[in-house]
Amino acid sequence: MDLTFLFPCLNESETLAFCISQAKKSLEGGSIEFEILVADNGSTDDSREIAIANGARVVNVSEKGYGAALRGGFEAAKGRYVMFADADATYMLEHSLELYQAAVKGDADMAIASRLKGTVENGAMPFLHRYLGTPVLTGLINLFFKGNLSDCNSGFRCVRKEAYQTWRIRSSGMEFASELLIKALKADAKMVEIPSGLRPDRAGRVAHLQTWRDGMR
Repeated sequence: MDLTFLFPCLNESETLAFCISQAKKSLEGGSIEFEILVADNGSTDDSREIAIANGARVVNVSEKGYGAALRGGFEAAKGRYVMFADADATYMLEHSLELYQAAVKGDADMAIASRLKGTVENGAMPFLHRYLGTPVLTGLINLFFKGNLSDCNSGFRCVRKEAYQTWRIRSSGMEFASELLIKALKADAKMVEIPSGLRPDRAGRVAHLQTWRDGMR
């Protein structure tokens, strides 16, 4: 199989069907064999049933945390590449095929959908995240590990599974995103970026990210 699109999931019943639909609509525009995989991290709503009803395969991940869910999903993925994004409808999943094609065309181990090179809609990213947290952390990673990245915190990426398996990612929390980049850079992995963007959370949704705790981790 060419690609697994992986959604980590914890109580995303309000947005999961929309996200699966958007990813499918984009990827069906290319001549590739793909699957949609939902790594459920202990949802107490009907996320699992929604995923199955919308044609996704579900794997249950008992270890708690964003990184744990993604690691479990990577292990279960059948695709040569694994693309992942949050299931909260904030990422521009209409760029899924473009992101995959950038990875393949560039023979890259990782392709990243940069929010900061694209369109960040009003209210999509807190001021401190956009102008302090993400630029500072991105700059530190670029400085210490010789990167050339614009958005180290993007959670919309496409990774060659064979390369991922050599990086030995261990994080169980939100710091998975940084560890993935750092391990890849230390391994001299080839990375490319495409411009994408970010949309605001839907009204009433409680974000899983905790700025100071997860930022320090």
